[in-house]
This record gives sequence, C-alpha cells and structure tokens, in this order.
Amino acid sequence: VLRIECANRANLTTRELLEDCRRLGVKSLAFGFESGSQKVLELLKTDSVDVAQNRRSVQMCRDMGIEVAGSFILGTPGETHEDLELTYAFVEDHKLDVCKIFVLTPHPGTPVWFEAEKAGKVSKDMDWGLLSIDFSRNWRQHILLNENMTREEIHAWYLRFQRLAKRHEMRKLLGRVDGRTVMNRLRHPAKLMNDARVLGGKVAAML
Repeated sequence: VLRIECANRANLTTRELLEDCRRLGVKSLAFGFESGSQKVLELLKTDSVDVAQNRRSVQMCRDMGIEVAGSFILGTPGETHEDLELTYAFVEDHKLDVCKIFVLTPHPGTPVWFEAEKAGKVSKDMDWGLLSIDFSRNWRQHILLNENMTREEIHAWYLRFQRLAKRHEMRKLLGRVDGRTVMNRLRHPAKLMNDARVLGGKVAAML
C-alpha cells in the first residue's frame, strides 16, 4: 500500500484540496503551525496565517480521515510564558498524530539571522555548529534570541513539549492495537520484544 505524506499551509487548506489529497492516497499532511499564540504567529509569519486557520485545518483533516503532523517553534523574540501556554494548549487540544518541537535557530539569509547579526550573536566567521537545530543535544550552546526567558526556562519548556508529543505518539500507537496485531506478535516473539523496547523508550521519554 502506497502511503504519501505531504506538507501544506493552513491558509491554503480547502475541502477540495483535501478531497484531491485523499484521492491521490495522501494519508498525512504536515503543517508548520509554529505557535498557538496569535502574537507570536504574526512575528513568525506576518499576516499570512492565523491561529484560527491552523485550528480549522486540523479539524478539516480530521473530518477527511487525514492524519495531521505539526511543527512548533519555541524561543521567538518577545515570546512569553503565557504565549507558550497557548501553544501547549493548542498541541494538547488537537492531539496531533505527529508533533515536532524546535527552538528558533537563526539561519543565514533569514530575517531571524539579520536580527541575530545586529545583536552580535552570529557572524560570517562564527562556529557554524552552533546553528544545529538539535536543541536536545546543544541546548547549553544554542543561540537564543528570546530575552524574556532564561536558557534553563526555555529548556524546561522544550522538555515539557517533548513529553506531551510522546504522550500523543503513545495514544496513537495503542490505538492501532487490535486482535490481529496481538495474535501476530504472539506468533513472532522477536516482533513482540521489539515492540516492548519501542514502548519502553516512549514511556521513558514521557518521564
């Protein structure tokens, strides 16, 4: 069975588009929701998309039986704890099938880069390894542009979002378990052991 995953923008989501996607075999659509705060979303995407459109896109995909993957950005300049609470509520309310969390990274050529350059946080002869998007590994060195929260506070928020994402993944995984799956695993102990390892890893990630 061919499974197709595509990316889409919330302001372009229409019933006609989703019907075409379903006919083509698209099972999942990915969106850069970025934030549940309208203020932060305007900073990241000007006026091209709003929170209401993001919410509507999720519901329309659900109605059409299409899974939803969403990515979110933490650490935008001017973002506050209250803004992050709104983003957390968005993720929690919609129970996305896939949720990716990133911390804002100033990449060359982007508006964020020029802002970081003015602040003296990046330059053309810098250590380019500092621009890794893997915040979980380099959170102590990651270039941060948010002045409202400490590095430790942003890291704590990042971990909180990761635990929420893992809970959603667990819910989805358990929702796929049926009688046929159980019988298959009982006949193939190696698969059962692998499932146990995967499940254990997800549980550990939530703690």
